[in-house]
Amino acid sequence: MSTNTATTITNISATMKNKRLILLIACCCCLGSKTFAQHFVGVTGGYSINSMMSSQNEDLGNVSSWNNYGLMYKYYGGKWVGIQTGINYLEKGYQRDSTSERRYQILEVPFVTQLHYEFWKLRAIANAGVYASYALSADNTTLYPDEPNKKPTTDEYTFSSTDYRFDYGLRFGGGLALMLHPVEIQFEFNYSLGLNFTHKPVNPPNKTVYNQLTQMVFSVGVLIAL
Repeated sequence: MSTNTATTITNISATMKNKRLILLIACCCCLGSKTFAQHFVGVTGGYSINSMMSSQNEDLGNVSSWNNYGLMYKYYGGKWVGIQTGINYLEKGYQRDSTSERRYQILEVPFVTQLHYEFWKLRAIANAGVYASYALSADNTTLYPDEPNKKPTTDEYTFSSTDYRFDYGLRFGGGLALMLHPVEIQFEFNYSLGLNFTHKPVNPPNKTVYNQLTQMVFSVGVLIAL
């Protein structure tokens, strides 16, 4: 066998080895990415404390509600960062002058970036993002603080042309998840601040009044890894 032929065979062999090495590395990367990428779907429910921010000095109080539940989806495609979204049915509202409450029944879609860190069987999470919502209905409850034996009365609220039923705002919070593969139980606290107003601003003498809904919700979600 000539020297040129031997050199050619050696070069071919080295090239084959390099190609195999590159292919092996690529496969490992693909498998690693595929293994790390995680999709979750589940349900959530919780307890909320709701109020309203006003640009004028009003006697406004909180109202609480257990009507907060929905469907969740989250995706982890990176080591520390993921996204979470879903669709929620919830109540928001406020109390005014200790004599009345208004509650809105709302359909909401949140979309947040979720930072996460895993240790043991736990996952610490932090949320930051936005939401959009639409008020399906509302009701007014008349309270009688001076007559403790008189029951509150509730009537359906009729939306007017000055009401804003569509809302959007900021949502952020955090929590802890218990990983029991493929099930994950997620405990969260989130705060939402509406950036739209509850109605077209009114103009009493020398001042325009703006009202925005807020919510703090404590929720538990049960998810399954796909």
